[in-house]
Amino acid sequence: MLRNTAGLLGLTALGATVLGAALAWIAPLTWTLIAVLPMMGPSQDLRMQVAGWLIQPAGTTAVTACTAILAVTGLLAYALRGCPVRPVSETAPDR
Repeated sequence: MLRNTAGLLGLTALGATVLGAALAWIAPLTWTLIAVLPMMGPSQDLRMQVAGWLIQPAGTTAVTACTAILAVTGLLAYALRGCPVRPVSETAPDR
């Protein structure tokens, strides 16, 4: 669970860096929906392991490396760039 949490937080940070805080949820949700597709499951194929890293068994080296890369990349991107500044009119609720 810690591995998946770190990867999803990295994806959220990347989403915030690229899309802004209001849309940061899109990246982790999209990857989660892809991972739970019926064709996904524990696999020996590297591409399937990376695409479905959320549902792979613990101790899979490729999956652990993928989530570590996502977590570190997201943390660094957010720390160095942060969220894009949006005008108040774009983020304010409609009246």
